[in-house]
Amino acid sequence: MRLGLSMGPLHIQGDYSLESNSVMEVIPLTNAGKISVIISEVYAEGQVGLTLGEKSLQATNFDMTYTPKNVIITVTYETNEGPAVSQVSREALDKTLVEKFREDLWYKLNLILQKELNYLLEFSPLARLLPDENLLKEFRNLTRGMTVIANKYIDDILVLAREHITQNNLEQVPVSNFGTGFSKKILFITWHGNFTAEKGWARDLATITRTSDMTLSYDKGTLSVFGSLGLRDLKVGFDQYFAKFMNIGPSGTLRATTGYNSVFIRAAIQLGINSTTSLENLRVDNIDEIDVKVTGLGILNWLTSKIVTWVLGFYNESIRKVVRQQLLNPLYHVLNDVNPNEYFM
Repeated sequence: MRLGLSMGPLHIQGDYSLESNSVMEVIPLTNAGKISVIISEVYAEGQVGLTLGEKSLQATNFDMTYTPKNVIITVTYETNEGPAVSQVSREALDKTLVEKFREDLWYKLNLILQKELNYLLEFSPLARLLPDENLLKEFRNLTRGMTVIANKYIDDILVLAREHITQNNLEQVPVSNFGTGFSKKILFITWHGNFTAEKGWARDLATITRTSDMTLSYDKGTLSVFGSLGLRDLKVGFDQYFAKFMNIGPSGTLRATTGYNSVFIRAAIQLGINSTTSLENLRVDNIDEIDVKVTGLGILNWLTSKIVTWVLGFYNESIRKVVRQQLLNPLYHVLNDVNPNEYFM
């Protein structure tokens, strides 16, 4: 189903903390306060995959593009002279900090849109759309059959992709180091420290699998297949970290496991005697339920909650890109080894 709509204004708010190693090497300065993001209008356009529920159609897969207009970011923080407010306005997201969590934001909008659409679809039951029971039964069988074919097509591509990852020893790939500053007030003095994690890796990329039924859409000779994938296991680790605070310098290891992740895929098939397939979109929509374990902190154990926050930011900033790139290459390599004509012609 093609869909285009205005979702109206969007308001995001929360706390922020700004701490930088490079800044604190020069001057012990940190900043924290409240942040508010107002997007005056969000336009949504794209495709929604529909499945036949027991009584009504249900929205499942979302291949949507969100276009925000007029972004206003306001931060409120404390100074020696009292509360201060700073504000910046942009016409689009690409030059604002909201760009840092854009994928998460679009994923949340997909969930909101899914909930609202499914609520509306309940008011158009299948019995009203197709009152003929025999016709409804035939339609169910047809859609189930097409879904099975689409699922099998993606599954067979993923089998080859997993083999490619394993054969080329790509189950584990390196990730960049990361570091940050931090501070803690003890009595009347605010002390500053720094944290650096090194020798990082991401592993178990060969566990990529399909996590939902695929959706098929057809337009002018092009058949699109889209839906959700996921890594059954996604682990990230750093074999060494260093923390320094008040002349205390513990070191140890850091491990993070992911309980849930979602990867969107859309493949486009140019149908013909020799059909060809292109990978039009692959993005990491969501990484959630991250469990972090840190060794060696000792009396700096209070840093654990901060480290969890830093790791979440690192996942959003870097791990998404690593996972996407390391899955793109195998998929590109094997995509046309699976002949779409054997499934769709």
